[in-house]
Amino acid sequence: MKKISFVFSFKNEENNLEELIKRVDTSVKKLKNYNYELIFVNDASDDNSEKILENLQKTYPITIINMN
Repeated sequence: MKKISFVFSFKNEENNLEELIKRVDTSVKKLKNYNYELIFVNDASDDNSEKILENLQKTYPITIINMN
């Protein structure tokens, strides 16, 4: 099985993250013989984006990278 890696930078995107992740998940599931990973790079976000991603990690293959 092939893997697609999606890399996103985020800063204060708490209102958009869940929809983005669901759309990627739906799209990749339509492909045969592919799985995926989502890599989110925190660009000094100061809203609840990181907490939302941490919660979504329970369901989706998400890695969070914090740039300090």
